[in-house]
Amino acid sequence: MRMAINFSESSSITRGFTYVELLIVIGIFAVLAAAAAPLSSNWLAVSRINAGADDIVQAIRSARAKSVSGLYDSAHGVFFDLSGHKMILYQGESYAARDSDYDRETVISGGLDISTDLSGNEINFSRGLGEVSSTGHINISGEASGRTIDLVINRLGAVYKD
Repeated sequence: MRMAINFSESSSITRGFTYVELLIVIGIFAVLAAAAAPLSSNWLAVSRINAGADDIVQAIRSARAKSVSGLYDSAHGVFFDLSGHKMILYQGESYAARDSDYDRETVISGGLDISTDLSGNEINFSRGLGEVSSTGHINISGEASGRTIDLVINRLGAVYKD
């Protein structure tokens, strides 16, 4: 004996989500987003400090490379304008005696504080040899994260993170 099944009748099985299930999922996402917000803001602040430190290291290394290669038959250096939150890659024996036509100014990203113990807040490299005018530290700190990076410039003109 065969049994016939009628598929045309409406089934009591429904597909999709109920409003309660949807609200539960939205609530879970809201809790996860609220927990992740402080972590992402701290990550952004630390990234700014690292980017600022990398910019400073790159400028110092660039000045040294230009001096050693004898570019424009001149010395080169980096001056830190602490009040203006910028650094200036310059050509000349010192910042005061520079040729301002060759200045390359870089604004240090907002929210960072820079301090140095370099003589005159500048570092200069001699033409040809790349001998450094002063050694010392450059401190970069971020207000939001409380993190500090200390860059050290040694007597050979090498710069590294301490």
